[in-house]
Amino acid sequence: ISGLRKMNTSFQKDQITIKPFLEMNRIFRFTPALLLALVCLLVQCKSDSTSVMPKSSAKSLDAPAVDGVSGATSTFDAATNSYTVTVPGGTDVTAIKFAFSLPAGATAKPASGSVQNFTNPVTYTVTAEDGSTQAFTVRVVYKSTWATSQERYDAIRLKAQRVAGVTVSSSVLAINPATITDADAAYIANTAEFTKGSADSGKTVWHALDKTKLEIYYVSLLATGTLRVEKGIEVKLDANGTPASHKLSWSLSYSK
Repeated sequence: ISGLRKMNTSFQKDQITIKPFLEMNRIFRFTPALLLALVCLLVQCKSDSTSVMPKSSAKSLDAPAVDGVSGATSTFDAATNSYTVTVPGGTDVTAIKFAFSLPAGATAKPASGSVQNFTNPVTYTVTAEDGSTQAFTVRVVYKSTWATSQERYDAIRLKAQRVAGVTVSSSVLAINPATITDADAAYIANTAEFTKGSADSGKTVWHALDKTKLEIYYVSLLATGTLRVEKGIEVKLDANGTPASHKLSWSLSYSK
């Protein structure tokens, strides 16, 4: 009996010892599922707090300006994504600093404010934050009116220099007669497309023909280094549409 009592006591002790664990297992038998739910919730919260914002596709070219040139203005043509920048007569368009701002994260090539030669239009490519691109064409022209005759002469000279590929003095050697208008200067500086014509030991000549007005403009580089610009009116064309004759309106010469 004594032995049985001991065994029973031991068994009861074992039962007392084991029962709490059985009870805990019954209570928390869904713990793995609960833990999985908690883990998923935590991962979702972390994902929400660290979600990546979509990159911007904005690629505009804003607030254009010409550094160091007073009185410059610009207009934008949305249909062609192009800017026309108007500068005062006499501005050296071979070294223009075209500046602008960009959307956040965007870059441009050429860079804003970099020195560019605007003898011909310059294309700026803007790359958005998301990598998409947009090209903008920027053209620099002289304004159509000038405050002084010297500004008008300088605008003509700078265009003639680019045509002839030389650099001459801004000093005017001769004007004959002095009847150069703003319209003349604007056409030469902004519109006239000169074609190289005759060349001999005495001079090289380029011409631009305005068939609408029957007017012709010549740029001549003389052997002496003098650069001459002339306007002809009342142009007569031959059967092939080539200028055959004209009446001299004015002549403008610059020293080497």
